[in-house]
Amino acid sequence: MGKPAWESTPLENYPASLALDGDMSTFSHTISGDPHPWWKVDLLSEHCLGSITVSLRDGCCYQDRFITAVARAGLSFNIIENQPCGAPATRAQSAPGSVNTFLCDTPRMARYVSLDIDASNPATTDPMFMLAEVTVQEFTAGECPVPTDPIPVPVHVNATSANFELMYKGAAIGNTGPLATRVAKSAKRCAASCLKLTGCVSFDYAPGTGQCHLHNLNAQDIHKIPNEDFMIFVPVQ
Repeated sequence: MGKPAWESTPLENYPASLALDGDMSTFSHTISGDPHPWWKVDLLSEHCLGSITVSLRDGCCYQDRFITAVARAGLSFNIIENQPCGAPATRAQSAPGSVNTFLCDTPRMARYVSLDIDASNPATTDPMFMLAEVTVQEFTAGECPVPTDPIPVPVHVNATSANFELMYKGAAIGNTGPLATRVAKSAKRCAASCLKLTGCVSFDYAPGTGQCHLHNLNAQDIHKIPNEDFMIFVPVQ
């Protein structure tokens, strides 16, 4: 309670803070038609978190508005850079008044907790947030992994039927619009996602956040932009 919170498209008189007031009869509310509804709270300092519990507004409306919602926790103000906790919300978890707990795979240090829905997902129908309460489970700091430097990624990444090689380190692909964005635990898994996606021939990957952007660009067409978090991979020539 009392922490700063935001949402993508606040409905008048239903600000993000109403999901943090300890009162189940009040709720935050985003607006219908939002292409990427999100809600976020700043805990103001780092905490060791194990789960996120979301209580939805009761007694109203449709069951499908919360479908595919992703709960995240991490240290980045940019919510997409933070790893998800648990799987996206199912239809059963989207019923009015439902209380859902999203477990982080392992406890993690986090300052920002968020929810977001990608409205382009075909499983979504009129996505929006009507949040009665959002709470977190906090562990002692000793239960969270000690931060370490990112594990070095080999120059060549084997991925089933093809090899990718490191083209640039400390840069991301700056061309407009990747084919798709994934969260991958390793560069190898990012490469595997590229192989499975029709048209994908290159990707950039951030070991620290797991962000994996899949592109249909040949090496000579890639416009790189400086970004110390990312590396760019292309097929071995």
